[in-house]
Amino acid sequence: MLNLMLESLATFDEVIADAGTTRSRGLTLSPGLRTGWDIGEKQVVVGFAVPTLWRDGETVTGALVYFSCELPFRIPTP
Repeated sequence: MLNLMLESLATFDEVIADAGTTRSRGLTLSPGLRTGWDIGEKQVVVGFAVPTLWRDGETVTGALVYFSCELPFRIPTP
């Protein structure tokens, strides 16, 4: 159970200053992968991504690691 992922975010900001209006655009792409294991009725998921932001000629790259433990969900029956 291995999933490749790609998330994206585009931003369009406008700031009003004394000298007028300043606009900036940004794009964040975050490729990653995650995998999980079924343990009884529970599921354990781990993932990793590399978000990269491009804004105003500058590039910033980071890392994201996450862990999740999914518990079973049951609706009680009367």
